[in-house]
Amino acid sequence: MLINKVRDKFSNRFVRNVGWLSGAELINRIGRLVNVIFLARLLSPQDYGLAAIVLTVTEFADTFTMKSGVSSKLVQADNKDFPTLCNTAYWMNWIFSAFMFVFQCAAAFPISWFYKESQIILPLCVVSITYLALPLFSVQSAILVRENRLKVTALCNALQGLVSNVAMIIFAFMGLGMWAIVLPRLLVYPIWVIVNRSKCSWRNKSKFTLYRWREIASFATSVVGVELLNKLRANLDYLLVGRFLGIEALGLYYFAFNAGIGTSLNLINATTLSIFPYICEARNNVIQLKKRYFSSLKSIALLIVPLITLQSVLAPF
Repeated sequence: MLINKVRDKFSNRFVRNVGWLSGAELINRIGRLVNVIFLARLLSPQDYGLAAIVLTVTEFADTFTMKSGVSSKLVQADNKDFPTLCNTAYWMNWIFSAFMFVFQCAAAFPISWFYKESQIILPLCVVSITYLALPLFSVQSAILVRENRLKVTALCNALQGLVSNVAMIIFAFMGLGMWAIVLPRLLVYPIWVIVNRSKCSWRNKSKFTLYRWREIASFATSVVGVELLNKLRANLDYLLVGRFLGIEALGLYYFAFNAGIGTSLNLINATTLSIFPYICEARNNVIQLKKRYFSSLKSIALLIVPLITLQSVLAPF
């Protein structure tokens, strides 16, 4: 009886998706621990602080590309509306991504003045190139999530983590300083493009269209608002530490924080990504929706509570 219950539990699509994404995060965190050992000895707090500013600004700017908002609308959309919304979402992604590329390059100058660090201007401009890659795979990625094929997303996460961690160590040995942390963010985007496009056959075949763009924008704006609040909660301390305590203090703080709580936060994000398409499948059945919601909460609690407890116990180590 117990074996059957366990088998039924792991045959659940939501649990399988959480398993794939959590497994990918586990691989990434093992790589990150090895990465930490090398980078702590090869980079200075100043390098970490400069990289922290660049990556934090990029995290905020990435929210306004509306990538998550537009993708969420595609996951949630009815089947009859889906083809039309995909075409419009494709062109909307190009508009917002191109705008954010230009905006971040322009904003690099006042940001460098605010922190009194001219060294961050070029990295901010270089990293903004990643926005131009988003439209190449965003719709395909949303379709895979909609179809609950999160095994592909997990594969992307694992590959980008592996490539990123190895590249950081190599660049650090080459003496590239903060670029050892910044450049890998640019290098991993081809992985997302190649894997998502190879696993999803959808291609845009329509001419430029913004048909029903208001519907997508209205839904996406709410999601982006929530994402922005999450980014503020997660990254506002970096901005304040860097401005008032200095770049070296930010480097130490950024290093310690990401080596610790970053592990649990990434796993929590993996479960969040899994639960959304799982619940959307039951959007037309309230009873099934409630059942999936509460069963998902139980599954998440079984994963997250032991993890947080373990991390708290191991904090002194």
